[in-house]
Amino acid sequence: TLQNRHSGLNMDVVGGPNGSSADGVNIQQWNVSNTTNQQFNFEHLGDGVYKITAVHSGKCIDVSGISKDNGANVQQWTYYGTANQQFIVYAMDAGYYKLIAKHSGKVVEVAGYSTAAEGNVQQWENVNQTTGHWKLNPVAVTSTVIQAENYSSMNGIQVEATTDTGGGSNVAYCDTGDWMAYTNINFPTTGSYLIEYRVASAVADSKISSDLNAGSIVLGT
Repeated sequence: TLQNRHSGLNMDVVGGPNGSSADGVNIQQWNVSNTTNQQFNFEHLGDGVYKITAVHSGKCIDVSGISKDNGANVQQWTYYGTANQQFIVYAMDAGYYKLIAKHSGKVVEVAGYSTAAEGNVQQWENVNQTTGHWKLNPVAVTSTVIQAENYSSMNGIQVEATTDTGGGSNVAYCDTGDWMAYTNINFPTTGSYLIEYRVASAVADSKISSDLNAGSIVLGT
C-alpha cells in the first residue's frame, strides 16, 4: 500500500470497496483499508524505473494524456510501456518515497494539500512537498503453487515428463471439454485473488478457465 505522508491516507483506485477495473478510472486518496484497490505491485524495469500496477485490476498508474503540466491527473490505464506509465522511485527518509513520472520529472502528489478522503492524486513540480511522499507498506500475500499433474480427478488429459524448470511432469493432450479437478484448496479470506498459469500451446486462440464446484462458478478465462 502507498500511504501519503501529509494525510496518512492510502492511494486508492476509485470505484467502490473493490475499485473499478476500467481504463481512465481516477486515482485518489482514501481511508486506509485492506482492499486490493489500495494495493500496488512494483515491477522494476531497470535504472530505478518502475511500472506500478493496481492489484485488483492489473492496470498501471498513468499520467493522463502523457501531459507534462502541473496538475495533470493520475489514473489507471492498460500498460503500453510509455514513459507516462513509468516512475522513478526515489528514497526519502523513514520509509517514504517520491514517485517521479519518467516523462515529466514531476512527482505524484495529493492535490491542494488535502487531508480528506477523495483528495485527488495528480502530478506536480517537485518542491519536496510532503503530499508527494508515499510510504510503501508491505502487504501479506497468501499464495499457493499447484502442480497441474496433482489433480484429484480428470477427463481426457495425459501426463508426460517435462524438461521445464523444476522438472517432473506436465499435463498434455488437452482438447476441448477436457478438465482437471483439485481438492483441498483453501481461500483464507474473502477478497480478490490472482490466478497465474504456466502454459504452452501450439493452438491459436486456445483458452483455459478456472471454475468452482464443477463449473457452476466461472472465475475467469
